[in-house]
Amino acid sequence: MATTQKEVKNMKQDIAQIKDMLADQLEEIPTNGKTKNIFNKEDLQSIANQAGKGVRAFFSDKQKQLEEVKTACKKTIKERPLTSAAVAFAGGMLITTLLRKK
Repeated sequence: MATTQKEVKNMKQDIAQIKDMLADQLEEIPTNGKTKNIFNKEDLQSIANQAGKGVRAFFSDKQKQLEEVKTACKKTIKERPLTSAAVAFAGGMLITTLLRKK
């Protein structure tokens, strides 16, 4: 869980950095519309590709973790069906109790 939060925080920092870089470049554009010094197309594509790779890697890792948890849950349910049913029943009762207290 802490790793996920750290990865999300890093991605937010990367996006904020990209936003700041673009904002700095936009400030340098005079009001007549001519540009002084703006990122070239290759720089922007490189930045966007790096951000995209990071996001894809993050979601790929989370998808793999979800599959592992799903497999472990299925295995536990098959090994201990009565215990699993009791836990599910208790969870349902708890949720019902919490929802009634509105």
